[in-house]
Amino acid sequence: MSASDETLLADGSFNGVITLVGPGSAGPGAMKLVYAGHWKIEGDVMVQSTATSTPALPDLPVTEKYRIEVVDERNFIQESLRSGKRLSIQRAAALKPVHATRASAPWPDPGPSESWVDIEKNATHTLSYDKSSVQRHDGISGAWTRMTLTDEAIKQIAVPASQGNTPTPKSIDSFILFDCTLKAYRQQEVRVTLSNGQNVAVKNPAGTDPQNWNRMNALVMRPGNPQRAPHLP
Repeated sequence: MSASDETLLADGSFNGVITLVGPGSAGPGAMKLVYAGHWKIEGDVMVQSTATSTPALPDLPVTEKYRIEVVDERNFIQESLRSGKRLSIQRAAALKPVHATRASAPWPDPGPSESWVDIEKNATHTLSYDKSSVQRHDGISGAWTRMTLTDEAIKQIAVPASQGNTPTPKSIDSFILFDCTLKAYRQQEVRVTLSNGQNVAVKNPAGTDPQNWNRMNALVMRPGNPQRAPHLP
C-alpha cells in the first residue's frame, strides 16, 4: 500500500513524499521516499523532472510527461504519456484562519485510565482514545489517542534493537487535531513510554507553523494507525 503527497511551487520547483507500507514481524511498517525536482507546462502537457531523492534512487534524474484531465476544482486525472497509467489526484483543501487558531490554542493533558475507550485490539496493539480530552470547535475536533503494543510485539521489536541496547516503545500517546471535512490533521504533542520506563514527550512535532497540517489519506486512516482519527460519539 502506498500514498503520496506532492507540492508544486510557483518558482517551478516541486517536492514530494511517498509512503510505502508493508507487512512486518511486529505489524505493518512504513518507509518514506522524499524527492524533489522541477516542473513546467508545455502546451497541454505537464513536464516533471525529478532530480534528487532520499533514499537515493539509481535512475535519477528522470523526466515524466503527463496530460491532465480536470474533474472539478479539487480532483483531476493525471495520465502518463509514456506508460498510459492514469492516477486520480486530489488537491489539498485550502486551510482557513480557524485552522491556525486551533493549532495555536492549548490542549489538555491525557485523562485518567477510566476515561480511555478502546477502538481496536489485535495481535500487535490496542488503539484507544481519551473521551475526556475530546474538543470540537468550528468543525475541527481534537483528542488524545494511544497505541499500546502487546508484549509479543515489543519482543519482536526488541530483537533487532537489543544489539545497541536501545529501549523500545511500549505505548505512544498523541494529541491530534483533525478536520474530517477537509481531510486534514495535525499532531500537537506525542508522548512515548519506553520499555526501560522512560517517558519522552515532543510538543509541536509538526513544527511551530500553525498552517502546517497533514492530509488524511488511505495510510493515515487505515485500521491500526495511531494517527487515525478516532471515532467520537
